[in-house]
Amino acid sequence: GNVATNDNNGNFYSFYTLTPFNAPWFDDMENSSNSWTAIIGEASETIWQLGVPNNGMESEAHSPTKAWGSNLGGNIIGGADTTLASPAIALTGGNQATLHFWHSYDFTPQSELDIYEYGFVYVSTNNGNAWIDQSAVGFEDSSYGWEEATIDLTPYLGRVIRIGFQYAFFTLEDSNHPGWLIDDISVTVTNTATPFQFTSVAITNGQARLTFTAPTGVNCVIEGSPNLIDW
Repeated sequence: GNVATNDNNGNFYSFYTLTPFNAPWFDDMENSSNSWTAIIGEASETIWQLGVPNNGMESEAHSPTKAWGSNLGGNIIGGADTTLASPAIALTGGNQATLHFWHSYDFTPQSELDIYEYGFVYVSTNNGNAWIDQSAVGFEDSSYGWEEATIDLTPYLGRVIRIGFQYAFFTLEDSNHPGWLIDDISVTVTNTATPFQFTSVAITNGQARLTFTAPTGVNCVIEGSPNLIDW
């Protein structure tokens, strides 16, 4: 808890930081081991590994040969808490950001002794020091093979982010669970047209005043309806 300051005798220090990847960014996982970070929890019996899947559910990656797996070899385990963290990615140059990836999993209980098993996607805006839970993005049950997932990253536009995939599992009886496989991940930033909307609607003495910004170069017609049928 003690704080110390050192300015290198008035000369300060110089250091290099890694340049983040710029979107659009794609990784087929064939040579990605150096840019990703696998984190293992204190009591976890497995950790994310990159290689050819052989987990009892899949014997091939989505494409072409390698994928990241939380239990890549299908080992007998009783508990898992491991996170796969992506490299830093800068979300700039557009108004909509999207994460795409392919994954395969089967989190259905094999017996009543299975307490929980799930996969969650997280986002970090401070290099992994804190992770933001994408609470609406949790995976349960089974993908029944390779399946594509899409997650909106628009709230993080203008930031440098890292994406985390957390796999957690606990059972009272060691068993063969295939875990979670991740492959072919991409992050895109695009420009999409802003949906038309009224800035304000004010009604005074039975008259309505509508304020809006018309799209450039587009003719607009305003129609009203008392019943959403006749305009």
